[in-house]
Amino acid sequence: MAHHAQGGPHEAKRATPRHILRAVRQRVAGQVQYEHDRAKHAMRGQPKPAPGKGAWARFHGHWIASGIASLGKEGPRLNLLSAAPHTQPVAPGSTHIRVTAALLPAKAGQPPKAGWALAVEDVAADGTRTTRMSASGAIATAATHGARHSECVADRQTWQVACQVAVRKGLLSAAQQRRRRRPLTLTVHSVTTARDLVPPRKGETRPRTSHRRLASNNIQTLGRLNAGRGSNVVVRVDTDLPPEGLRQAAEHAAHSGDLRSRHPAGLAAHARSPWDELRVWDPGD
Repeated sequence: MAHHAQGGPHEAKRATPRHILRAVRQRVAGQVQYEHDRAKHAMRGQPKPAPGKGAWARFHGHWIASGIASLGKEGPRLNLLSAAPHTQPVAPGSTHIRVTAALLPAKAGQPPKAGWALAVEDVAADGTRTTRMSASGAIATAATHGARHSECVADRQTWQVACQVAVRKGLLSAAQQRRRRRPLTLTVHSVTTARDLVPPRKGETRPRTSHRRLASNNIQTLGRLNAGRGSNVVVRVDTDLPPEGLRQAAEHAAHSGDLRSRHPAGLAAHARSPWDELRVWDPGD
């Protein structure tokens, strides 16, 4: 299909990586537009299919739900091969909250498993970082724990569901850290996760994904935190891999299946501890 594209094959004057990526992006965008138009045409000429079936459901599941493209007023918009956002440095004198997730695929008859992990650190004026707290835990969904389980957050385990759960835990920690009156930075390691945390524009349609409700709740929580008194929470994207220790903590939590938040010894025992701000605890309190 690439060889017989519209206009026919031709010899390029230059073949730099930038030209190659642009040609690939244009070709994929054209294919997405073609599949979009074909699905809409099939919807008009065929009887109403069963829920989750039909040409539109196939198009949505393959192109939109996967994050390759998104739908806007003008039609589908390609997200693939877009430039990575610039990673802003963490401001000195702030509190830095880094979140990550792990998704373990199904194996040997076992369902997929997912876990989250976060680390809170204080950034000094000279850039020195001191770990204040870290935590991790498993993630429950209806597909793995039953629809009636009180801890279920989504219908099934996906990578973005795990990332949005990690963001929710990070925002909970940010709400507790706001009392310290320090600038707050929340770092995520997924461009899609950060994009889903941006409030939709008027008239914009978000895809019906498994994590849409989680992302919507996180947008509301982030808006409430930034609307009230205290330090605002800045969402930062780091396209590099998360620290090895944080990634291992998320994977260990996924393996264990323990839904309770785990806090390593030697750090704050719990983010809600009333003596956490004083760093001194009198057993008589």
